Amino acid sequence: MKSNLQKTHRRMRDFAKAFGLAMAVLTMTNTKANSQETETATANNQFGFKLLAKLNAQEKDKNIFISPVSIGQVLKMAACGAQGTTREEINKVLCLPVEQSIAEVNKNDERMINTIVKKTDHPQIGFRAPKGDPEFKLSIANSLWANEQFSLNKSFINTCSKSYKASIQNLNFSDPASVGKINSWASQNTSGKIPSILQKLSASQLMVLVNATYFKAAWMDQFTKQATQDADFHTGKGEVRKVAMMVQGGKMIYNETDRFQIISLPYADQRTCMFIILPKKGSSTEQLIGTLQNEWTKVSSSLSSKRGSLYLPRFKFDYSTQLADTLADMGMKLAFSEKADFLPMVTKPPSPLVSQVIHKTYVDVNEEGTEAAAVTAMVFETAAMRREEEKPFEMRVDRPFLFAISNQENNAILFLGAVDDPTK
Repeated sequence: MKSNLQKTHRRMRDFAKAFGLAMAVLTMTNTKANSQETETATANNQFGFKLLAKLNAQEKDKNIFISPVSIGQVLKMAACGAQGTTREEINKVLCLPVEQSIAEVNKNDERMINTIVKKTDHPQIGFRAPKGDPEFKLSIANSLWANEQFSLNKSFINTCSKSYKASIQNLNFSDPASVGKINSWASQNTSGKIPSILQKLSASQLMVLVNATYFKAAWMDQFTKQATQDADFHTGKGEVRKVAMMVQGGKMIYNETDRFQIISLPYADQRTCMFIILPKKGSSTEQLIGTLQNEWTKVSSSLSSKRGSLYLPRFKFDYSTQLADTLADMGMKLAFSEKADFLPMVTKPPSPLVSQVIHKTYVDVNEEGTEAAAVTAMVFETAAMRREEEKPFEMRVDRPFLFAISNQENNAILFLGAVDDPTK
């Protein structure tokens, strides 16, 4: 009787797993979306692979983790206040049609984000976890932090608020406490995984646009912790590292070509998944990034259910980068120069320019699931005030020096000395 009961439970578990796999395949291949939304998602993916290729070339043999959605949200908010060639360059870097209007970009992006996270009655863009999956969390939050010493165009502020659900805050950028408020917002919207994004603010800075994206989900089919074992991992430099290798077997969503293997690991919500793409021996991740940049839609829809086994290392790391030079190299040059045209952001000239684009991320992949977070901050400042603002000085008295004691009434020196060694 006990044996029959165990068999029944096993059959039910196998059926549930097979049903979940089927649903995941259907979700990936038959998701309905209008053509504009699909094009926006495709552009987002192309932008992500292009940026990854640039960063991978700049930072060889380093773990890199970015959020194309997070960076894209900030760039698109910036584009709401740009015009002319400045805006066209932003569109081009985002792999969007150069001629696409601000209204079209905003509308299509809003559709894409709503599909990703599902619209709720919460004031921020968020996701209400499905029943039976209370651990699933996915949020995309935007904010605009304005220097109260400047006057931003109300139309620009309203667009960011309406189309990107950005919370609007006015701060005194000369007050050191203002940095803490922005960092606190970033931390709160990433469950503390990214505790800070800015180190300081300056009186010459006009505004900071910030996006925080957070994701946490359990695998639909979790790895068994007892099966995890130490194994060798060969780095790009050819060095061997001991890693905790997770193991899973059975029917999985998989495909392979003569260039790579690819597997999809669905999460318990059955709407999201993680793709793992492994270059074949003799190939490299650099070559693979170049391939996927233009073929991702085709590659990601080519998987099917197949029996096999997966060995995947546990990994956890954080990453940070300054994106200004990289984005300029990708074609967004004017935004960072004094020729930038962001006049629609402000009530009167001069136009601000972008001085920094900071991107920080965190990821933890283990037997239970995945936790990931990203924060992107774009800092704007006015070129005129930047030139006028005095640069803080530093005087480090670490070599021989002179000193004098003088009368302040008539400037007569009372004592005068030269110090060669203050310890004598």
